[in-house]
Amino acid sequence: MNPIQTQRVSIIITKRCTLKCKLCGALAPYVENYHPAFDFIKSEVDAFFRIVQRTGIIDISGGEPFIRGNKDDFALGDLLIYLCDTYNDKFDRVRIFTNGTVVPGNALCEVFRTISKKMKFNITIDNYGKHSPKVNVIADKLKSYEVAYDVRDYSDALHCGGWVDLLDITRKHDPASARELYQKCAIPQKLGCCLELMDGILSPCSVAASRYLCGEIGKDSNDIIDLFADLTETRNKLVEILNAEQFDSCQYCNGGMADDSPRYIPAEQATTDEIDVWKAQYKMRRWL
Repeated sequence: MNPIQTQRVSIIITKRCTLKCKLCGALAPYVENYHPAFDFIKSEVDAFFRIVQRTGIIDISGGEPFIRGNKDDFALGDLLIYLCDTYNDKFDRVRIFTNGTVVPGNALCEVFRTISKKMKFNITIDNYGKHSPKVNVIADKLKSYEVAYDVRDYSDALHCGGWVDLLDITRKHDPASARELYQKCAIPQKLGCCLELMDGILSPCSVAASRYLCGEIGKDSNDIIDLFADLTETRNKLVEILNAEQFDSCQYCNGGMADDSPRYIPAEQATTDEIDVWKAQYKMRRWL
């Protein structure tokens, strides 16, 4: 049995967020009740490494992951410690993505400093201008704890030219045009799939994850892997996705991460009414 290696996986530890971005690729304003206990996140990580021998990059994201770094909810710190102690030989680097609104506490920064000495670790701070008022405070604090970080600018010189629209998941393409889209999309062609891990499932891109979150597809979909299913079945399905010529969800994509995909102003904030209208279109999944 050949070992499976992936380029990256993104672990979603919460959908709660301090922002309500209209075009949030993670659908955070629309499924913000997803906020699993650390023990469940740990079981997901174990299930992932049950079928994957090694991955290049582990991204930790949300929602806003720093929400989970306080004394009453330390899932982010616990996850970093667990990855470092248990799977340090199974990945090359860990990254965290934060939106520049939450300053990490001292206990979490101590975890950052400790694991930075044991593994490659970096924090990316997204700067959305007025929506990210604490970018400099966060950067200064991370620097004081000797933690590597970078800032992605979405306020002036837009990173990657701006956001893409992953919110509209209606069917737009036939299989042939979907295959053309797949062939020019950076997600499979340059990034080797952006596997997303949440709710015990793996999806190959944000569109597939969004279709699952919206209740449009289930765990039986070609684009969704149930990590807690039969080991052989789960492994075979991941191999099929990694070697696919296109994803089913490409038929529902607005253009993905192709060079000619339309770009939009990042972090425009949605009103409550706008969020309610969008939710009404789909059978949104609910988590207790």
